[in-house]
Amino acid sequence: MSEYSCPYIFPVVIYWKRYMATSDLLNELSKDGYKADHDLELKISMTVQ
Repeated sequence: MSEYSCPYIFPVVIYWKRYMATSDLLNELSKDGYKADHDLELKISMTVQ
């Protein structure tokens, strides 16, 4: 049996985890000490899409 017994809960959990990961990434990127060059900015943008 899977971790999530209700079939409707699984997609919600996946989207929630993706949202939290994106939120954590944005928090890290918004810190004062972080500077991305143009290439890294493009790579991050393509990955998040």
